[in-house]
Amino acid sequence: MNKSKAGAVIGAVVILILGMAMIYFGLSIGAAPVVKMGDVNVSKYNDKDLKSGQIDIKAFDTLDIDIESMKIIVETGDDFDFEYKAYSENVPNVENKGNTLKVSQKDNIFTIVDFRWIEGLNDDEYYKITVPKDTGIISTKLKASSGDISISDIAMDGKIEITSGRIELKNIKGNKLVLEATSGDVKTQNVTGDDLTVGLTSGSVVSEASSFKNTTIKATSGDIAFDALKTDNLKLDMTSGDALINIQGKEQDFDYKLDVTSGDVRIGNTVIDGNYSVNNGAERKIEADITSGKIAISFR
Repeated sequence: MNKSKAGAVIGAVVILILGMAMIYFGLSIGAAPVVKMGDVNVSKYNDKDLKSGQIDIKAFDTLDIDIESMKIIVETGDDFDFEYKAYSENVPNVENKGNTLKVSQKDNIFTIVDFRWIEGLNDDEYYKITVPKDTGIISTKLKASSGDISISDIAMDGKIEITSGRIELKNIKGNKLVLEATSGDVKTQNVTGDDLTVGLTSGSVVSEASSFKNTTIKATSGDIAFDALKTDNLKLDMTSGDALINIQGKEQDFDYKLDVTSGDVRIGNTVIDGNYSVNNGAERKIEADITSGKIAISFR
């Protein structure tokens, strides 16, 4: 290598080291740079860029939320209200037409690196929707690429879908509810209705004291735990993963039809291998299609 090439390599290494040192120093003092392309200028964010606001909304019975990433809170209060705290590029677009409330975000397709996520500074951002306690069933369609979804003390039907992040439901009443997560955590407590469908590619589902006439669980992999589940019909479709399901009732209260390819599957004290069918003349049923995994169904 001649001197000019060696000098160029050394210079590049020095610049790289200095750049990494500057980034580290910036993060250590709380800076949160965001690098963007296109017609969006390179900018640096701090607490002053967080915008707080309140949007007047009227009564609605349909909620449509489609966002990339945000903490979403839906709870009860004295009146219909929409409150937010977000950086300028995440200030929500809110439409309240007819009986529908629609919430979306601006397209930030040019964002390459957002160091605020490294520092966890986005924890301060949220959208909060408040509805009166006597509000009827809200038809809900909520889709998020990531973020935390927290809904409590309302009546709702519909579908909540996340790519990653967390769904948490508490004290929910409704008819038909669908929860889907590609990768993330789903937690429910005291959620009741007619039909519950949970779809999980990976991640976890934890449910406590939920009650549904029909409960369907579909999982490619992941961990599933239901405690004190009250249901008349349980359908379980698992490719792999672990499932601990505790059901209110007695083992003989159910008819059974299971197809197990491999894995450790137990109903009460009975180990299931292959096809398993029991007719107790019961009105309540448990059906399962298990490719592999560790599944235990118990009763209380």
